Formats: sequence, C-alpha cells, structure tokens
Amino acid sequence: PWYVILFSLYPPLSLWAYNLGQIGLTATYRAILVCLFVGLLLLGLSWLWLREWARAGIVTSLFLLLFFSYGHLYSYLEGKSVFKIVIGRHRVLAIIWLIILLMGIWWVAKKLKSPTGLHSTLNWISVFLIIFPLFNFVTYGFSTWQAEQNPVESESRAIPGAKPLTGNPPDVYYIILDGYGRSDVLRKELNFDNTYFLN
Repeated sequence: PWYVILFSLYPPLSLWAYNLGQIGLTATYRAILVCLFVGLLLLGLSWLWLREWARAGIVTSLFLLLFFSYGHLYSYLEGKSVFKIVIGRHRVLAIIWLIILLMGIWWVAKKLKSPTGLHSTLNWISVFLIIFPLFNFVTYGFSTWQAEQNPVESESRAIPGAKPLTGNPPDVYYIILDGYGRSDVLRKELNFDNTYFLN
C-alpha cells in the first residue's frame, strides 16, 4: 500500500506549498518526517493486528484522513448546531470522529471482501493529491529562478511603469492592524488614551 506514504506526506507538503516564500525546508522537514514516521508506524501496527497489507493500508489511510481533516472540519463547524445540538465542540465532534473511525475499522476488518480492489483507486487518489503541492513547488522554483536570471526586468514588471531602483532604497513599513482594542478597554486595562489615533 504505497498510498499510505503519499497520504502521510500530503498534509505537511500541502501546508508548505501553500506558504511557499514564507517558510523554508528547515521549518518543515521535521513535520514531514514525523508525518511519514507516524504513517508507517500505524501501517506496521495495523499489519500486526490484521496480518494483511491491503486491510492495514486502508485502515491506516482512514485514520490519516480523519486525523488530518479534524482541525479543518472543527474550524468550519465551530459553534454551529444541528437540531439544537452544538456539534462544533471538541467533546461532540471528537466522539463522532471516533465512532466513524471505529465503524470504518470494523467494516475493513470484518465486512470488506476484496480489499486489494481498493489499492489501485487509493494509489491513484494519493498520486493525484500529491501532484498539487509538487506543481506549486515547481512553479515557485521556476518563477524564483526566472527572477534571479533577470532581476532588473522582474523588478520593473512588478508594478506597471515602475523603474528599477538605484542606490539605497528607503525602508517602507506597511502595517495592517489585525486586531485592535476598544478605546475604553485600552483606557481601563492599560491606562492608555488613544483618542489622538482615533481622531
């Protein structure tokens, strides 16, 4: 089940590909190694229990899917309710996820008649998934290489009509206030009067 390796590598690689230019390999290689190690460890443990690589691979893939999708789903469902039951809480969502995992493991171990039939499908899905971050790496690497080959041209292309900077350019700080306290809270908690800023 080679797809287990690709499923293990996809989350850290996709996160790195999404943040290319902001973080480098030194900030991500540990996450990549840990995810790969955990995926292979789970595959080994599943094989020790099921004694069949096909079923072990499917069980491991199910666990990886549920584990890595939990945070995204929780962020989406946080505070939301269904039939007046708030499902966007860890104590509810974790139980639902655990039930899905246990039912999936039971189905793979006891009910799935031909697990090898899923191998080809899962291999293709894993290859298809891994293509996206790899494509980002290639395009980013190519654009970086192109910018290094023609630095003047890339600078002038950045803004239409802009001319390449000569000499020592000024430092420019663009500050985006992501969050800012109310004036009464700042006055009460920090003894800070920001009336001038608000005006």
